[in-house]
Amino acid sequence: MAIISGFRGIRYNPDRIDSFDSVLAPPYDVISHEERDLLYEKSDLNVIRLILSKGNDDEKYKIASNTFRAWIREKVLIRDELPSIYSYSQEFDEDGKRLTRTGFIAIVKLEDFENNEIFPHEKTFSKPKADRLRLITASNANFSPVFSVYSDPIMEIEKEIEKYLPDTPLFQSIDKDGVLNQFWKLSDHKLLEWIMEKFKSKKLLIADGHHRYETALNYRNIKRQNAKKDAEDNPYDYVMMFLSCAEQQGLIVKPTYRLVGNIGNNKLRGLLDGIDKDYSSEKTNIDSFNKSLKSNEFGIITDKLNEFIKISNKKGEKNEEELGVIKLHNYLLDSLLKDNGVKVKYTKSQVEVLDGLRNKEYELGFILPNINAIDILKVVESNHILPQKTTYFYPKVLSGLVFNILD
Repeated sequence: MAIISGFRGIRYNPDRIDSFDSVLAPPYDVISHEERDLLYEKSDLNVIRLILSKGNDDEKYKIASNTFRAWIREKVLIRDELPSIYSYSQEFDEDGKRLTRTGFIAIVKLEDFENNEIFPHEKTFSKPKADRLRLITASNANFSPVFSVYSDPIMEIEKEIEKYLPDTPLFQSIDKDGVLNQFWKLSDHKLLEWIMEKFKSKKLLIADGHHRYETALNYRNIKRQNAKKDAEDNPYDYVMMFLSCAEQQGLIVKPTYRLVGNIGNNKLRGLLDGIDKDYSSEKTNIDSFNKSLKSNEFGIITDKLNEFIKISNKKGEKNEEELGVIKLHNYLLDSLLKDNGVKVKYTKSQVEVLDGLRNKEYELGFILPNINAIDILKVVESNHILPQKTTYFYPKVLSGLVFNILD
C-alpha cells in the first residue's frame, strides 16, 4: 500500500513573481553548466539557486539553505495554511498530437524497496546521492518532487480531482521546450481523505528521481538514528512526490539509445557474424529504422549506414514478454562494455545516433522501442531492475512548483 498525504506546501508568492517562466527550472540532473548560468541570469529568484547553487564544496549547500530561509522570511515563498495536494498538468506536442499529462503532488511515506510497495526501475550511483544528501541535510527540505506512476485503468483518481479544480490555476508557465505547465492547489478535506484511501491499494513505480528517493531514505535513516525517542509520521518519514496515472495517453516513455565505439574491427566482425548465426533477426533498409519496434525487440545500425538489423530473440528461445532493452544488454551490450577501452554514449535523439555513426566516432548504434509504464511496472514487480538509462519520461517535471519542509 502507498501511504500518501496532503501537506502545507511552500511555494512562490504570486505577488512577488512577475512571470513564473523566470523562476522555474528543469530537474537538477539534466541541467548543463551553461544552462545553470543562464538560469542564474534569468532571475535572482530562480529555483536554480536552491537545486544547483554555486559555491565550493559544502559552502554551496549552506548557500542554498540560507537562500531558501531568506526567501521564506522575505515572503518570496509562502506556506499554505491547510494541508493540500497540488494538481499539475503538462500540455505538449508529440508526433503531431497535442497531449496532456496530469497528476498531483503530495507527500508519500518512504518505503524500503524490499517492502515491495514502491519500486525503482533503474540503478543509482553513489556520487549523485552524496550530493543530494548534503543538500537535504543542509536545507531540511525537498526542493523537487520524485516522479512516480501508479496504475488506475479507468483513471478514477484523476477524474475525481478534475471535479475539484478551480477554473483558474495558481500559475501557468511555458518552458523552453514549449510545454505548457499549469498548477492548482486543492485543500478539500473530503477529497484528500478519498484519495488517501484509494492509494492504500496501490503500488508506485519511480519514473524519475531515483537518486532523490534513495537520498530521502538515507536522510530518514540518519534522522532516526539521531532521534532521542521514537515517533510515528515524522516529516522526514515522507518525501514529496508527483503521482501520475500510468494508463493516460499523455504519459510518454521515450527510449534512450546507445552508441558504442572503439570496438575494434575483429570484435565488430565477430559480433555481426554472430547475429546472423545465433539470433532471430531481420535486415531492412536503413530508412525503415525509425518505424516502431515491438517492445520485445531492439535494433542495430552499423557505421556503414546501409541496413537496419532488427533482433527479437536468440534462436530457439521464446521471450515474447521480455523487454528489448533487457535483451540488448543480456545478448550483446553488457559483454561489450566489459572492455574498458570501449566508449558508450546514451542519447534520446535518433539524429545523434546517425550523426555519431556517419562521422565514424562510433561503430554501432542500438535503437530501442517505446515502452509503457505498465510494462516497466510488471518487470520491477518480478524483482528485476532495468539497465542504466533505459527510459526518459517526457516531459520532465519542473523544479520550483512547490517545496516540502522537513523540520
